[in-house]
Amino acid sequence: ELREHINWEISQLMINDLNHFIIDYELLESAQKSNPARQVIVVSVRKAIVDYFRDIFAATDLQLQAIDVDVFSAQRVLTDIQTFSPEQKIALVDIRKKNVQFSIIHHGFYLVVEVPYPVDEGADMGSGKDEHMARIISKELRRIILDNKLGKSVEDMNEVFLYGDEVEPGIIEQLSQAHNVNLHRLNPFEKLPLSESFNSSEMTNSPESFVISLGAAIKGF
Repeated sequence: ELREHINWEISQLMINDLNHFIIDYELLESAQKSNPARQVIVVSVRKAIVDYFRDIFAATDLQLQAIDVDVFSAQRVLTDIQTFSPEQKIALVDIRKKNVQFSIIHHGFYLVVEVPYPVDEGADMGSGKDEHMARIISKELRRIILDNKLGKSVEDMNEVFLYGDEVEPGIIEQLSQAHNVNLHRLNPFEKLPLSESFNSSEMTNSPESFVISLGAAIKGF
């Protein structure tokens, strides 16, 4: 009955028939104990996209084991290597080439906000590029905290984790100087020793670049 109701709700948002999509959902606990309402997080992907990936892997010696959502992969890695109480407020910041994605974990509450930012356009800013990016992260994270009544400032987060291909030491330094908060580069290999055959300088120097891929790999384990 619940799935039927969820499918009906989704059908109000979709242009095409639901038969064209693979749909999954998960019930979330209410972030507010005084509010008994249940939240449902729904993920849908076109079957044609999944079939496309299957066709690509069918032509290789590899087997497609999982298709995942990037933010869920990151959260899976974090909760696998760290233990948090439900009351803690955890922010994850994915710094990408074209945008920055924020997600919050708190009492089973998952929030994802994507902020477009063409990093290439800041290439001529030199050392000021990292400062500019740090200001964007500070501003957007504070806005998310205020809009969702999670506090009044970045300092109301218990932990902030940075990951992605565009994490730079200068960004971490600028954020550390601006905020009195536990700030980390998310290392997915923290509790996963690497064999010498897999070890590389990129994994050692930029482990935060492998968060999403590792999160998808450990799905179901």
